Amino acid sequence: MSGEYVSKLIERANAFLEEAEKVPNTDLAMFFVEQCLQLYVKAIYYELFGLRLRGHRLRELLGALARALEGHGYAQVAEKLLEFVDENRRALIMIEESHTMSRYGEFGYSRSDVEKALCMAKELRNILEEVRRNVKLG
Repeated sequence: MSGEYVSKLIERANAFLEEAEKVPNTDLAMFFVEQCLQLYVKAIYYELFGLRLRGHRLRELLGALARALEGHGYAQVAEKLLEFVDENRRALIMIEESHTMSRYGEFGYSRSDVEKALCMAKELRNILEEVRRNVKLG
């Protein structure tokens, strides 16, 4: 698999997360969190399976990753990912919606919303890194 592509996506994802922590505009911060997670999931999927995921809905991307992991014999890893999705459903929906709402929506995000999203994003990033370290294919 192309290590350069994966590295570039992860570099961009981490940059979005860093900016989300610093930017004073909460709508922009939420959008940056969404971009971070989207890129991170796509990077891990590409690194493991050599395929580029399309789309931007986080729950769908995470579901695709979990299904692929399960299909390759990593049911426990897939289950941990799905449990995370179940436990953080509301936050994931809010972050998914920010893809559009942060730019075109009639309402904005609070600092509290952003803090919750940042905390969840860091936890998900840690889980994805654990997947990256522990899943060995081919």
